[in-house]
Amino acid sequence: MKIHAPSESIFWAAVALVILALFGHFVPDSGFLAQYQFWLSVAASAVVLLGCVV
Repeated sequence: MKIHAPSESIFWAAVALVILALFGHFVPDSGFLAQYQFWLSVAASAVVLLGCVV
């Protein structure tokens, strides 16, 4: 399996998801973000993983 660096847009999309997950974790009244903070971080990891593999 060949692994390569993700493109810049994939990288920034993952960074945006991580920022949303952190915002949901540290801001108690963030509603949707607080409820799905774990899944946002999993999605960020999956985006980076797919960006490296595909």
